[in-house]
Order: sequence, then structure tokens, then C-alpha cells
Amino acid sequence: QAVSQHAQHLSTLPATSWALWCDDSYTFAVDFFALLLAGKTVVLPPNRIDATVASLAALDIHYWDSGAHSAAIQGHSPSAWPEVDWQQAAVVFYTSGSTGTPKRIDRTFGQLQCEIEVLHALFPWPTHTTVFATVSHQHLFGLCYKILLPMQQGCAFVNEQCQYPEDLARVYQEYQPNDAVLISSPAFLSRWQEPQAASHYLQVFSSGGPLPATVPTQLQRDIVEIFGSSESGGIAWRHAPQAWQVFPNVRIRVDEAQQLWLQTEHAHTPEWMSTGDAARLLPEHSFELLGRLDRMVKLEEKRLSLDAIEVPLRAHEHIDDAH
Repeated sequence: QAVSQHAQHLSTLPATSWALWCDDSYTFAVDFFALLLAGKTVVLPPNRIDATVASLAALDIHYWDSGAHSAAIQGHSPSAWPEVDWQQAAVVFYTSGSTGTPKRIDRTFGQLQCEIEVLHALFPWPTHTTVFATVSHQHLFGLCYKILLPMQQGCAFVNEQCQYPEDLARVYQEYQPNDAVLISSPAFLSRWQEPQAASHYLQVFSSGGPLPATVPTQLQRDIVEIFGSSESGGIAWRHAPQAWQVFPNVRIRVDEAQQLWLQTEHAHTPEWMSTGDAARLLPEHSFELLGRLDRMVKLEEKRLSLDAIEVPLRAHEHIDDAH
């Protein structure tokens, strides 16, 4: 009902693209589907800092704030959803490019749905599962695993992002679910020193960067690690620290430079695409990662461009060169 009301109001607005940034996962989910239902392009920016707001505004893309339109939205009566080509509904991600400027990645909801169906088959959850997350739904991993996958399975998700262990403990105590799943990151899990709390969850997922090998031992439990990118979507998964198992609908190969290439229906392109990672192929559709080949590094799930660091360093009056 909420999606219908929001979409009806959005349909009256001339802008064709809106940037969506919202902390509350339920409000985000309503706005996400309402924008698509209204035929708008959903832009998921990397942040809401002034520079990003200004750069998107220069492209006539403004941040959507449903709260500012609440009176007009409530003036609409909920109705049946109109027919929409969900396969082609546009979702745009922004991520770090090799030059340090945000890189636009055009996806479709159909691609996201394709990936979710694969995940549903691989990771079925009991119907009354509640999903908790320490990662943001603004990025692909959080969007897929915290919002879309629970919705696909008829499960619930907690609106709040639990950024610290004490937040997670408080929210878990508040809901006391029968079954729970945790969507998290290496940064959070490596600091989480509570095996007893970790044992509450049916599954714990980690993505965004390499998971330290000590974490499963530290938490005394299995961690499902996900490997992928905003461009490709999910590529592989593993029970850390075992070999990476390729998702059933992903094809991979390695070139003469040991670079890993992939092709899948849920990536932003149907063509073969490089990952920038070196890899060694193993039997049974699995592989081992050997490190990055490009000029991007990851520190605690944040992608940093070495070029973007070196350019301002070289501009400093006391520095001639930097590497």
C-alpha cells in the first residue's frame, strides 16, 4: 500500500532519475520500489557528502526525501500496482573508479532478481527468519542480502543498521527471533569477540573485503563469505577459508596474466568482464584468489584508488613525486 501511494505521487513529478539515500531499511525499500513502479531510475550514490550531492545535482539528479512529500503522498489512495517491465527497470550504482572519480554502473532490477533467485536456491531460510545487518542497504551486498533476499523468501528484516556489537545485542534482545541471519563485514566480524552471541544466528554472511582467517575460529562458527562487485554482482561463495565456489549461473576463466574473467546474466553486461583479481582455477568449478592486479586497494570494505591518493600528494608544494 505504501509503495502504491509513493509511486502515485512520484508519477506526478517530472524528474526521471532520483538519488536514494535513507538510513531506515523499510523506508528505503518502499522508496526503492515506488521509484521503479513510477518508471523512475533509482540512483544509489556512494554517500551523501556535499561533493557527491553537488556532482549529482549537476546531472539533474537530486536526492529523494519522501518525508518532505509525506502530505502529498498520504493524499493518494492505495491501489493495485500498474504493469511495469521489472526486467528493464533501471538501478544505477556508483562505486570507485580507477581514476578515483565515482564510476557509474547501470544495472536493471531484472539482473538483481536473477541473482536473488540463485541466492534463494543456495541459501534457503525458514519462513519466520529475521535478518539483521551491520552493513548498509545502500550498496549491492546489503541491498541484495538484507532487503531483496528476505523479501524473496517471505522473511523479515530489521530496519536499523547495527554498526557496533552493542547495537546488535540490543536489537537482537528487542526482537528475540526464533531464527536469525546476520549480514555483516570483515571489519565488524574481526572486532566481534562474542562467540556466544554469534551462535544465535543460523548463518553469518560476510562480504566487502577479505575475511581474516582468524575470524571463524575467534567466533567459533562457520562464516559464509561472498565474493563479487557492484559491476558483476555475486561471483562466488565459500565457507571461509575454503576454496571459492562459483555461483551456478556464473562462468569463469583465467587469462595468461592469471586474471579472473566472468560471464553471468546478473552482471551489468552480458559480455565477459575482468575482475582485476588474479586467480588459480581449481576442480569442481572453484578457484583460489591470488590478490589484486589493478590500482585499487581495499581497506575495511572501502575501495580506495591509489591514483586518487597520489594526484593530490603530487600537487603539494613539498612533494615532487609519490607512489
